[in-house]
Amino acid sequence: MRKTIVLLIALVSVSICYAQTAEEYYEKGIEKYSSGDVDGARRDFNKAIKLNPNFADAYTARGNARQRSFNQDMNGAFDDYTKAIQLDPDQVKAYVKRGLLKSRSKDYQGAIEDFSKSIEIDPNYAKGYRFRGDSKKAMGNEQGALVDYETATEIELRLSSAKGTTDTTEVLKEVEAVKENPVVLKDSKNLVVDLTEFKTIEKDINFAGLQLQNARKTFGVGFFLSLLGGALATGGYFAKDEKVQTGLVVAGGVTSLVGSVVMITAVIPIGGAGKILQGVRFPNTLPVKVE
Repeated sequence: MRKTIVLLIALVSVSICYAQTAEEYYEKGIEKYSSGDVDGARRDFNKAIKLNPNFADAYTARGNARQRSFNQDMNGAFDDYTKAIQLDPDQVKAYVKRGLLKSRSKDYQGAIEDFSKSIEIDPNYAKGYRFRGDSKKAMGNEQGALVDYETATEIELRLSSAKGTTDTTEVLKEVEAVKENPVVLKDSKNLVVDLTEFKTIEKDINFAGLQLQNARKTFGVGFFLSLLGGALATGGYFAKDEKVQTGLVVAGGVTSLVGSVVMITAVIPIGGAGKILQGVRFPNTLPVKVE
């Protein structure tokens, strides 16, 4: 009777699991990604894609997760963004994310093409202009970059004002007044800084800090084992009994070897943290909104 009940519970669990749709796995993945569970999110996106191989949004989301995962699978992320674009040519964020990867590999012209495509699809997507400005600046086109930075700021102001009743005439004049330095905006009671992008940066830095903390713990364990192995081997050297001497020396050698291997593995999270910090980029303009 007990076996029958256990079997029924297992069947029900399996049925519930398989009853989930691709959209449900996608939504679960988005929640996990937002909470910082990047690996869990990637697994859910994998399931969504398996159930629906034509799910463009899931490919874009998985690409984001691959970028922020422990191993930082940039090639896999690039392929996911490309697949999303193939399935849905209007995937604005996929174009932008792929453009950022191209820019990171110094393919600035290819990045500009992707950013331009995102702007063509959504002329009000301010990030497309800002990132395109970054690539233009990297190629030495300072004037073209300045125009893109100004356009991004004006779009943000215009979209913000559409949600309220604040007159932005004076605000836009201030934007015009800072053409020589798009990074700094004059003080205004009508402007507040939108910290959304900085929160993303904060998440990346915190995740890198966690990786370094884990590396320190791992290295500490390996160092302790190495010391213990050395102590055992030293004790064996001074042991009078030949069997005891051999046993302690062998045990010390094995323990030291294990400690060395553990310390070497600490390099992996250190490298992962370094890649994350290398990828952290602050916006070239202060994202603002009108209140």
